Amino acid sequence: VIGGIGPRGVVATASYEARKFGVHSAMATAVARRLCPQAIYMRGNHELYRDVSKKFMNILRQFSPTVVSVSVDEAYLDMSGTERLYGQPMDTADTIRKAVRDELGLPASIGIGPSKLVAKVSTEHAKPDGVFQVRQQEAEAFFAPQPVRNLPGIGPKAGESLAKLNISTLGELAATPVGPLRRALGPNNADHVRRRAKGIDNAPLRERVKAKSISAETTFETDVSSRSELEKVLKRLSERVGTRLRKSGQRARAASIKLRYGD
Repeated sequence: VIGGIGPRGVVATASYEARKFGVHSAMATAVARRLCPQAIYMRGNHELYRDVSKKFMNILRQFSPTVVSVSVDEAYLDMSGTERLYGQPMDTADTIRKAVRDELGLPASIGIGPSKLVAKVSTEHAKPDGVFQVRQQEAEAFFAPQPVRNLPGIGPKAGESLAKLNISTLGELAATPVGPLRRALGPNNADHVRRRAKGIDNAPLRERVKAKSISAETTFETDVSSRSELEKVLKRLSERVGTRLRKSGQRARAASIKLRYGD
């Protein structure tokens, strides 16, 4: 289990073995320790992750000129027109996985699909360390039996709203009239979500997404009541937010402070 290991630490990630005990990311480490006391708890090493991530992305760029990184260990590749170079998609995926394992000693899961959405959901079926392909003509049938929460973008709140309509699978979501969906998900989301539930996604590989908020936060190992100490931390966090805001070229409409107490 990787993350903060102190009394107020938070889990960043956990191995598949630990997940079987209910441990997951964003969980308080104290809760994880109760669920799985026999696990090995370690702090993260961000410098190491950055180094390995850079090498990982460089390996992917050997196979496609279009690599869109979405996190330290995840990326989309446009493999259009590469069949004559590398063969069929499943063969190419195995070649990429072998390159990652040979150079970094790491497993890699690859989902293959006609769009980002289908590839993303396919990857969940490829884990751990496998390959899974879904063609466009197979997408709707592949999506239909899956729980609604498997669709990227459907969070806990949307899941609850859909449950009230007795919608539990993507097939049921795709078959639901737009009217009830608009009331549950909002007028602007209903059509979009219903299309995606059928495996239809026309989003470009590179999307420019503007952040709705820019933030910085920290957690104290023990309670801090000194006003001067709190002001020092607040100043440091404010400077970090200001730097990110300037780099983004955006202006803020409002500023807010979040405080979380021990209880």
